Amino acid sequence: MAVLTSSSPNIVDLMKELDPQGKLARMANLLAQTNQMLTMMPYVRANNKTHHRVSAITSLPATTERALNEGTLASKHEATQHDEAMTILDQWAVCDVSLAELSGNVSEFRARRVKTGIESMNQRAQFLSVYGDQSTSAKQFTGLMPRHQTIGQQAIDCGGTGSDVSSAYLLCASPETVYYAYPDGSTGGLQHRDYGVQVEQNQGGVTGAQMAAYKDQLTWSFGLVIEDQRCVVRLANIEVSDFTALTGTQAPTSFANLLHKMIIADSRLPMGIGGDKFWIGNRTTRTGFQRLAMEKSTNAVTIEPALTQFGKATEVLRVLGYPFLLVDQITNLETAIT
Repeated sequence: MAVLTSSSPNIVDLMKELDPQGKLARMANLLAQTNQMLTMMPYVRANNKTHHRVSAITSLPATTERALNEGTLASKHEATQHDEAMTILDQWAVCDVSLAELSGNVSEFRARRVKTGIESMNQRAQFLSVYGDQSTSAKQFTGLMPRHQTIGQQAIDCGGTGSDVSSAYLLCASPETVYYAYPDGSTGGLQHRDYGVQVEQNQGGVTGAQMAAYKDQLTWSFGLVIEDQRCVVRLANIEVSDFTALTGTQAPTSFANLLHKMIIADSRLPMGIGGDKFWIGNRTTRTGFQRLAMEKSTNAVTIEPALTQFGKATEVLRVLGYPFLLVDQITNLETAIT
């Protein structure tokens, strides 16, 4: 019988996946999430193997008026550089060969471990994209929220207080503005390696004990790069209770509601710059905008027919003409900023 462990499936885990006929049953993944930002962002090869170095102009050369027979001093622009970090997401699925064979379908049994592993990688990648903070952990890259922790030009106050507020973001993504970078010399995106049957040494903590096991590895090396700081705007301090009920500051008739804040956010993006503009927010925020679209007689918020990548009919929420993408990893338990 397989040894009971917390890191590898055991006989108890297998029994929970079998139907009354002893075959692998269909299983609903109650923990699946939708994090659409990951597929919307462009991926760019980094200019280094461990980080991506970004250069930006911080001041322009001086321009002055002059009279005839009068000279002017030469001037130059000023520039700065900073390094954007990348992280390595890594995950292994290991299972006893004998246990996999007991399932009656080795391929399906292994594929389930890889599938749930991919879902976990998806959620962690999106979490880091929003909340990652290299100042807290050197293994992480810095996400959207830690870069906008003070109300100002690129962070707009939506009036909420306390520790039960949320955020939404407006991004203008392109290979020159906001994007994901992957290490030079590597392959972009999520990688799956099937190592087949390997011999596990010292199994169960017993010196010299060996076990034949199937081994799969999932790995993803990347980091978030904000090359142009003007191309991300945070809508901070969204009062969840008001937005859920569409009351108070979030009432459809209020000029303080989030739709008006989004108009302000749109004006903060640089004019004439290329890229894909889109909003990201969680289900609470997205649902609020869908309700606003039903309540307001305006074209600012619309629900438009569209097709998925599979050709199926769907509806796309747009605010000010930009799609609103669902990101389940954004919580309703953020702390208000000032």
